Amino acid sequence: MAPRPNGQLNQSRALIQEPAIDMLILAERERNQRDEERSNFVVAGLPENDGCTDTEKVVKLCEDHDLGARLADTEILETVRIGSVLRAMKGMKASKALNPDGIPSFILKEVRDYVNLWQYFSKSRFEKCKFPTSWKLSHVTPIFKGKGKRSDPKNYRPISLTSPFLKIMERVIVEKLNSHLELDNLISDHQHGFRKNRSTVSQLVVIHEYIQSTLDRGIPIDIILIDLLKAFDRISLRKLIHCLEVHGVKKQLKDWLSAYTNDRKIAVKVAETLSTWTDATSGVPQGSFLGPVLFVMYIDICINSISQTDFGLFADDTKLLGEASASSQSQSDLDTLREKLEEWQLSPNVAKCSVVHLGRQNPKYSYKMKGIDLTKSTCEKDLGVILSLDLKPEKHIGLVVRKASNTLWLLTHSLRYLDIHSKISAYTSYVRPQLEYATVIWSPYLKKDIDRIERVQKRFVKGLQGFRNLPFLPPNPKKGACPQEPKIEA
Repeated sequence: MAPRPNGQLNQSRALIQEPAIDMLILAERERNQRDEERSNFVVAGLPENDGCTDTEKVVKLCEDHDLGARLADTEILETVRIGSVLRAMKGMKASKALNPDGIPSFILKEVRDYVNLWQYFSKSRFEKCKFPTSWKLSHVTPIFKGKGKRSDPKNYRPISLTSPFLKIMERVIVEKLNSHLELDNLISDHQHGFRKNRSTVSQLVVIHEYIQSTLDRGIPIDIILIDLLKAFDRISLRKLIHCLEVHGVKKQLKDWLSAYTNDRKIAVKVAETLSTWTDATSGVPQGSFLGPVLFVMYIDICINSISQTDFGLFADDTKLLGEASASSQSQSDLDTLREKLEEWQLSPNVAKCSVVHLGRQNPKYSYKMKGIDLTKSTCEKDLGVILSLDLKPEKHIGLVVRKASNTLWLLTHSLRYLDIHSKISAYTSYVRPQLEYATVIWSPYLKKDIDRIERVQKRFVKGLQGFRNLPFLPPNPKKGACPQEPKIEA
């Protein structure tokens, strides 16, 4: 068979390649279209406005709660020093993700020699209360909460990616604002969210101490778990500004925070596709430094309405704890709290609110919210730890072991070609924290439960070449570390 001329050969190759290229282009268009639909789908789940219509009523509400404390503007200006700006720059994550202004944060960490310029710039931005346009823009990444249907936009948490320049300003101001709130005791002692030396574990310890001490006295308890619907996104911006005054934030700082929260624009980013830009007419940006502090100040006014029932709080995660014999008082405080939350545009999600009845001879009173009976649950997850009627850790240990085993399986198959010390580092970073979280609450005391937990680590060790017969992790010769046993707090 005679060979084809080069011209005919190239032409035949082109005929073969053209359909393949067309298919790739079509697939890319379809993918971009799906990403655009997903991004616009998440935007549809965000509140359209802050719901505040009566400003005079807001002013009256804030006057009733005025705490009398004051934070002078001069204190904030003194805070904008070279040292505070340098700490803010060092504390930033060296991310290469592009922000709305197109400048990744890792660049700012590399130009710390210009800290004098940044200090002058930050101070002038605060004094003038002016924001560049790029500071008002946020790329929102939707993160599935892990509960509910993925088809419901309300089950996604919108995490905002803002300008790194704005984050430096936020860090500087948050440092002083937190100091003001803590020194003057302006936040309820029941609040454990986003506060120094407090955490989910400290909240769990307080709650479980109350439960154990009450049950030891033979008194049954009712625990009402309240879920708020998109709490961070529903904050009324007009009410937030008045709330700042309640907590002693006046004049220039109040004006700066007002400029920070108002006139923001967001666009949901899925892969490389952005949704249309939308006005953020309510809420504070999640993923920012200032957002959590502003939210804690905002919800603090609502929870102060609880007068007779004990309660616990981690950000918006609220629990009422009352003796079963005082169910009428608990119901009254529940009604008062619901009314106060709705006054401030925070809506309880009745479908996800529940009651856990603990203790013998508990009458199991039916609590209501908006005329609907709350679900009576025998098992609830509270800040990552399962609370069961018998207060035994068995169910939680089963959950922890399953999650850790799944993570270990992924690591084993993804990192099979790495060296031993890299594998150990991955294990201690991703698997062990799941086994050790809040062990002060659920520390196992039965041998079968201890064996279940240790089995996860033994399975990992068996997969390490040369260490198959060791019961626990081998030492790290690079760091001089000793073999580690599973850490179970007493």
